[in-house]
Amino acid sequence: MTVVAAGPEAALLALLVAGHLLGDFALQSERMAEGKRRRRYLVPHVGLVALTHLALIVPLFSWSIAGIVLVVALSHGLIDLIKARGSRERAHGLGAFLVDQVAHIAVLLLAWAVIVHWIGLPEPRLSETGLHIFVSAALVAGAFAFNATGGATLVSGVLALHAAGLEDDEGTPGSGRLIGILERTLGLILVLVGQWAAIMILVAAKSIARFDELKDRRFSEYYLIGTLTSLLIAVIVGLALLALIRPGLL
Repeated sequence: MTVVAAGPEAALLALLVAGHLLGDFALQSERMAEGKRRRRYLVPHVGLVALTHLALIVPLFSWSIAGIVLVVALSHGLIDLIKARGSRERAHGLGAFLVDQVAHIAVLLLAWAVIVHWIGLPEPRLSETGLHIFVSAALVAGAFAFNATGGATLVSGVLALHAAGLEDDEGTPGSGRLIGILERTLGLILVLVGQWAAIMILVAAKSIARFDELKDRRFSEYYLIGTLTSLLIAVIVGLALLALIRPGLL
């Protein structure tokens, strides 16, 4: 039995998580992410998080649940503000990112528990099949958003920890980040369609473009850490997504 087919309670939790992933990774601009010390960036971000959550709970909507969702959005903003108030190095490091995401998920779990155990869920506005499709679509969209944007932060953090002093000359500014996003997106698609061998072709194609540079051992270490971390994220996200939306695979 998959999470999205296990009933309205599990569907609500999946929608809350999907709302967070979309609000934090798909709808948050780089300027918003960098400027959360300022109200003009933090407030729109919180607003988008709130609207995303409200849009996704429509199949299970009630005014009480909507109120809890608004509290979740405000808590999201408070967590982000606390993180932004730290030093730049701490606020943008791998540890800060992981603590930030754990805090957000903890709030979602608390909100879910309050709704399920104290408020109660209304009858879904969709059929069982319709709710399954809706939740699956939300999870897929959220997974791709996290895989692209959140994955970039994770890869940068791992490189900073394990490849100190090594830098990749990106050439065109931002090209390295874009290549990583495309790499993880393609990797996630290949996992979802079961084309594991094609992932190796993806790695080989990327390596050919860096053939001469890979002769430098220091650069090759940097390259392997970044590439393998990036693909590992895509594989983990893909397997988790398959476990949630497709029965009998895991």
